[in-house]
Amino acid sequence: MSKSPEKVIQFLVSAQNDFIKRIGSEETPPNELHVGHEASIKLRGQGGSLDPFVEMVARCFDDSITGTDKLRVILDEDWHPKHCNEFDVWGKHCEKGTDGAKLPEELEQYRFHPRCHSIRANSINISTDHRFEKTIEEAIGNTKPNRIRAGIIGVYTEIKVEYLIIALNTVYPRLNFRNIGVCEPLCASQHKEDHEQAIRKFRSFGVEVFEDREEYCREWLEL
Repeated sequence: MSKSPEKVIQFLVSAQNDFIKRIGSEETPPNELHVGHEASIKLRGQGGSLDPFVEMVARCFDDSITGTDKLRVILDEDWHPKHCNEFDVWGKHCEKGTDGAKLPEELEQYRFHPRCHSIRANSINISTDHRFEKTIEEAIGNTKPNRIRAGIIGVYTEIKVEYLIIALNTVYPRLNFRNIGVCEPLCASQHKEDHEQAIRKFRSFGVEVFEDREEYCREWLEL
């Protein structure tokens, strides 16, 4: 593991209701791209119980916790206009102005936190958005990439999370991150096999993969 970082950037990948909304076993997912009942329980627990995903993200914004001062959060959000060609293939999802495009209700309050940044991309690959480089530059400031850790949670593991990892390693020389950590319990896909295959691939990339969210917070985010 890398030395204690000067800064940590936590990415939340498509942590939006249309993808990760809590749903009951008999409840119909809000759209075709929702991760489904099993994956939503993995991320967010059963209704009425502890919500692991929300609890972890809230921890990132708790200014009373030592270490949060060097933490920045970037929302990697799927964001579409009312009429979008992508809907012809995937159906409507994360449409601007809808509840489906929002973060889980408990997390919306953090959108305007001074340590929170947002990239709303009309693409499955966030690095194609013109705000990608600028937003990450703002988050890292004058800190050199080798003194930064990037952490990633969210969906889909084998698509959006993987694209982000590749982008952080290759797209811009200035943003050439080598210290990347993924919290496996807080990543998910519709199909467990796709998720597990992606996690194996991440390990082959040299990404730090954490199987326990408390260890991830303690050891990687240092919270």
